[in-house]
Amino acid sequence: MHDTNENLEARRSAPTGAQATSNKNQTDVALGKGLDVGTANLAAAVTNEDGSVTVNVERNAFLDINSDVYSKNMLTKLKVPYVVHNNKLVVIGEAAFELANVFGKEVRRPMADGLISPNETDALPMMRLIISKILGEPRQQGESCYFCVPAPSIDVDNNVVYHEGLF
Repeated sequence: MHDTNENLEARRSAPTGAQATSNKNQTDVALGKGLDVGTANLAAAVTNEDGSVTVNVERNAFLDINSDVYSKNMLTKLKVPYVVHNNKLVVIGEAAFELANVFGKEVRRPMADGLISPNETDALPMMRLIISKILGEPRQQGESCYFCVPAPSIDVDNNVVYHEGLF
């Protein structure tokens, strides 16, 4: 197919993440989501049907609380979502940070220095929970997720090969 001025103009005016079609003024939104995994925050982006982009950001932190009736009732009354993991109630993201500040506790962090924390035994299950929360379900089976992995450090001795295989 040869590029016509009409097709070229359609591509130039198409929103980011969209693909131009051969019909004038019509675009198909490309499927796929983007994920940025940072030590402090995680962000997921998706292009909507109207061409706008929605970005979901969540703190990369979690807080575990003793699993008892009082704690469950408190979290439920406060409408704080939680999961049960290793017989503990676990709150993730911003809610974990807020609760930790209220109760004078420290949040736990699944990452350190841009990599999965080797000292955090619950790092992977918590990362899965946070990533699932911000990405949501695929819009169709097989939808792609684009993400990056850390580059080898030049000033710290670490091994990113292990981390590349985690996701």
